[in-house]
Amino acid sequence: MKPHEALMLCLVNFGLLAGHPAEGLSLGGSDLLSEAVRTALREELESRGMEAELSFKGSLLGMRGLEDGSIDACLLAVPDSIEMRSDVPRYPLAFQIVALVVDAENPLTELSYRQLADAFRQQGPIVKWGDLTDDPAWRDRNLSLAASRVENTVTLELFSALVLRGRPLKGSIRYLPGSDRKVLDTVIEDPSTLLLAPSMALEERHKYLAIKKEDSGQAYTPTRDNVFFGDYPLRLPFYLVVSNQLDTATLKALLSACYSASVTRALQEMNCLPLPERERNLILSSLD
Repeated sequence: MKPHEALMLCLVNFGLLAGHPAEGLSLGGSDLLSEAVRTALREELESRGMEAELSFKGSLLGMRGLEDGSIDACLLAVPDSIEMRSDVPRYPLAFQIVALVVDAENPLTELSYRQLADAFRQQGPIVKWGDLTDDPAWRDRNLSLAASRVENTVTLELFSALVLRGRPLKGSIRYLPGSDRKVLDTVIEDPSTLLLAPSMALEERHKYLAIKKEDSGQAYTPTRDNVFFGDYPLRLPFYLVVSNQLDTATLKALLSACYSASVTRALQEMNCLPLPERERNLILSSLD
């Protein structure tokens, strides 16, 4: 299944979930989740005395498995535009984001969806930094566009769906595979770069731009809290969605495995922002 399947859940009709308390737990999941996440989750479940069969073949297939009762729980990628039924038990796990990275000396601090679209869409009118800032040192600089293609991320797909709404990208964009460091080095080598990237640990030479949907209103940077509370708009949430037949003890053991340090670390390694620790603890305590 293509990586952008995570953005196509609007095709799913969420029906009543059926399932059974799991002695041998059956888990589905998004194929965006890395092998390291799957391995960490399996080991955490085993450490809690739970056998689990994991089949991470995509969010759509996972949802169908929940609907027909063939699996007990699923780690789904669910865009914010999808309204899930209120009676479907779901628990936030992590978020993939689209971040906009620039040189730390860049005078720009924020961008709106309209400005982003005009910069990145084919035939978009924004081609120089002077179209975005009046700073005389930047006014005549050409805008150099780049986008990360780090494995297990949907940076471009998410950006295209939320900002471009299906319009084609400019042909001048540079696509950057490889490690976080290699991708970020592009901004150091060419300070005129505007970089689309997943969540990354920045150095002093870089900064995130704040983003807002409309031209008016407040813009937000992709801090963990801003992403979790939905203030930062360029995000794709991952949820643990469970059968409403799953007993509380099994659910808590499954959630504690999903929220464990090893799974959290594996999610960070695939450029996800895990749920803040205090929120994980609140959810677990609510099941006591």
